[in-house]
Amino acid sequence: MNYYENQQKEIATIKPRTFKLKLSDADVIRIFEFAAKSGITPEELLENFIGDLVYGTYTNGSDERIAANEWYDRCGFCVGSNSSFLKYIIEFDYIEQVIELLNDIDNANDEMKLLNDNDKDYDEDRKYYCLLISESRNELMALFNEYAEGSKEHERFIDAINAVKNYRQNIVDKLNEEN
Repeated sequence: MNYYENQQKEIATIKPRTFKLKLSDADVIRIFEFAAKSGITPEELLENFIGDLVYGTYTNGSDERIAANEWYDRCGFCVGSNSSFLKYIIEFDYIEQVIELLNDIDNANDEMKLLNDNDKDYDEDRKYYCLLISESRNELMALFNEYAEGSKEHERFIDAINAVKNYRQNIVDKLNEEN
């Protein structure tokens, strides 16, 4: 898929999203002032900044993307004490793989619940789902061990997996949000 086709696909998913911000009254007034000086709404101003920060569907250009990312780096959001498994799998582009493994485990567990424990006809299905769960857990553990070996202080495996599940659920909730 080329850039134009990809952008059209992204544009088709544009809809209002709700993120709750904690702002002082003075900051609310200031954001309205910044937006008004440009003849746009505060929402449009934030949409444009986010687009530049994440190299989004709409961006104002390479210089703006560079400036937004320099701001992010200078604020120290990408450095510091956060040495989480979630950060590791995002930085090393394992996030989709880990989410797929978690989905495989969840789906296999759901399917296993539907099988009748006393029915011999489902023994092969049970074996398949157990093997899928075992292999997926082993892959997760291998990725976690890789992360843990390179981290001075790391979280427990169960806490790391729960953080990824929470991340996954937050995205699903936001993507399915109705306004």
